[in-house]
Amino acid sequence: MKTRSFFKTTLRSVFAAAVVAATILTAVSASAAIIPLVEFSDGQPIGTHGDITFGYNFTTGSNPINFNHLGIWDWQSNGLGEAHQVGLWNSGGTLLVSGTVPTGTAGLLKDDFRYVSVGAQTLAASTLYVLGAFYPTIGVDPMLVEVTPSMNFGAIFGTAKGSWPPSAGLAFPTSGLNPTYAEGFFGPNLAQVPEPGTLALFGIGLVGLGFARRKRMI
Repeated sequence: MKTRSFFKTTLRSVFAAAVVAATILTAVSASAAIIPLVEFSDGQPIGTHGDITFGYNFTTGSNPINFNHLGIWDWQSNGLGEAHQVGLWNSGGTLLVSGTVPTGTAGLLKDDFRYVSVGAQTLAASTLYVLGAFYPTIGVDPMLVEVTPSMNFGAIFGTAKGSWPPSAGLAFPTSGLNPTYAEGFFGPNLAQVPEPGTLALFGIGLVGLGFARRKRMI
């Protein structure tokens, strides 16, 4: 009886440890597996004008791009001062998808960008798109300029875009503004984030491995 009780206690401990390890590793894997459209390691933060949509255009590569999140740059990753609408348009100005990244730290954080889910989306290959984020209030959340962008998914970066005149909400950014900022306004981003079901299976697999290992030891 004592031996059986010892094994039960041990198995419970192994299970608890495996669940904790799976949770931690799944969270780490989720963050590591997020693939953004654009990345960079330089740039200069600047204040924004109010009631303007800032962003950039880009052309997809030879393959379609699948994504499920839209995001906005969060300076110092310490939370957004206000909520921001982020949208994606085709070259003709038709809004294809949009989402609102909430104020504070509620949005999913990855490399100084906060994201919100917009469901599964696909961009056609070799096609021009425009990505923009709406800044409601002057100077609340800065954006980044003078950036050397590195594009993922085989995409090709275009140029900075802004909406003019000011508007009450998200607007198609058509204006090419100050040439100094031709590299883009960051601003907005999009990303492919692993689905929760995939990560859950990964976690279950880790728990199973823990049990198998313990069984061999016993």
